[in-house]
Amino acid sequence: SFVCQCPVRGGRMTSGDGEDRGNGYSHTGVDYGSYYRSEDIYAPMGGMVTHAGWSYWLGWTVVVENDGNQVILGHMCCGSSGTTGAPTGDSTIEVSPGDVIDAGDVVGQTGDTGNSDGIHLHFEVRQCDEAGRCQIQNPSGVFLPGQDSFCDWESLGSDE
Repeated sequence: SFVCQCPVRGGRMTSGDGEDRGNGYSHTGVDYGSYYRSEDIYAPMGGMVTHAGWSYWLGWTVVVENDGNQVILGHMCCGSSGTTGAPTGDSTIEVSPGDVIDAGDVVGQTGDTGNSDGIHLHFEVRQCDEAGRCQIQNPSGVFLPGQDSFCDWESLGSDE
């Protein structure tokens, strides 16, 4: 299943895919701010949860896989920002590895964990080959399983 909607309730796009981050680095994925508060995160794609835990750069993170595609949802609530190899604070993750979820299911809440600069969601898409090698893609340029029309991820969100 697939849903072309902002993955954060009341969210707004704050960083687009490919934006220059300085020092030769470009942003991978799309960030959605949630007006300085934790808000629900909705899975844009149905599939199997393959990771629901701590990630060095993305803090509390959920990864959903379906037919060679991965959707990465990072910086989830709660804990302090700053890159660390150890979890900070409690997680609001509502899914577990092995769970099969539908598009639109709540997987957790936005936060400021990992290498973060404020409460938001990092949304990233990767496509993987049969050997398991995954390449980061611009979310707006990929058709995810269940998607039958173009979804401009960078134009989604509310104007609160």
